[in-house]
Amino acid sequence: MARVDMDFEVDGEKQLSRFFEATGSDLKDFSNIFKAWGKDFRERQHSVFRSEGAFEGRQRWQELSPAYKDWKDIYYPGANILERTRRLWDSLVSEGDPDHVYSVSKNEFKIGTSVPYAIFHQRGQGVPQRKVIQLTEPQRTDWTQICRKEVWENAQKNANIYDIRKR
Repeated sequence: MARVDMDFEVDGEKQLSRFFEATGSDLKDFSNIFKAWGKDFRERQHSVFRSEGAFEGRQRWQELSPAYKDWKDIYYPGANILERTRRLWDSLVSEGDPDHVYSVSKNEFKIGTSVPYAIFHQRGQGVPQRKVIQLTEPQRTDWTQICRKEVWENAQKNANIYDIRKR
């Protein structure tokens, strides 16, 4: 029985750590899992921005200061929190965006943004903390299911009739 360990960190903070008992599985290429996670990530980030952070149990992002809100209403009317130019938004929801960080290999997955000011919002350094990347419990559950499904399908594909009867 093989043990499959999965960890997902955001800015050094562990967001997901699971292991799966992969009975009969020789899964060595996790890229299908990671591609599914990437698609799900981008879809959920869209909802995070539309709800100004208040999505799947997350806290709504802190309101803008009154002075900044007044300024933003004049120069960027209708723009939500963290959407003044939409650069950060685009970098997290669009795979083709130049600031979108996304790489998948057989055993590694990276996704996020290269927008330089994103980290200050994520950590709350010099600005109110507004975490743009934070895995929710429903997302953790869904990502675990994606992994289990892929491991199971791989085990079934590689099993012979004797292995199936034995289980």
